[in-house]
Amino acid sequence: MLDHLHPEQMGMLERLPEDKHVFLLTRHSIREAAKGDIVSYKLPLTEDGVALARCWGKELSRPLHRVYSSPVGRCIDTANHMLSGAEHEASIEMDMMLTEPGCYVQDLSKAGPVYLSEGPRGFINKHINEAIEGTISAAQGTQRLLQLMYENVGLPGQMSLFVTHDTVLATFIYYLFGEESVTEEHWPWMMEGAFLWFDEGEVHWLWRGRYANKVL
Repeated sequence: MLDHLHPEQMGMLERLPEDKHVFLLTRHSIREAAKGDIVSYKLPLTEDGVALARCWGKELSRPLHRVYSSPVGRCIDTANHMLSGAEHEASIEMDMMLTEPGCYVQDLSKAGPVYLSEGPRGFINKHINEAIEGTISAAQGTQRLLQLMYENVGLPGQMSLFVTHDTVLATFIYYLFGEESVTEEHWPWMMEGAFLWFDEGEVHWLWRGRYANKVL
């Protein structure tokens, strides 16, 4: 099942610092196919999605500290199956910041029509470069999610899971990298994630095998 992961995903495990608490911000596992760009919250994981989440959870090989999830069913299920694979029992904490479009939207009645008209990638590209009514900036939204992580740092060698959606993950990671646009090639795979940790006023991260850091 692990051949469904992005090719760079497994290799990053060996590059994680052993003396730091690491966060995995991940898209949910493989879901049923959508009929268009706007994806229903009701679409569940497929059998392959369940198996992949369990296999990937087993590979993490670190004690789990906390598990946060979007309250959407496929994200909760992904978290549960990853926990099962890791043979770890933990309560899953729901956070609306992880729901599309999550930590970047303050007024869905204003931002929602733009999302519907532009589609997920169009909305993100617009949001990264200019203000959208009903949203906070990409910088502010990213800082909110980083703050949630920073406030929940556990012991060195532990890991925490944050299960979210493609739009949240894409905005977050490509804003950190300073990208001005997100292409189809950039788009997160299902069950793809970024690893992050904090050290001396900086956040460090790995995404698709690429390392970078930024002053908080």
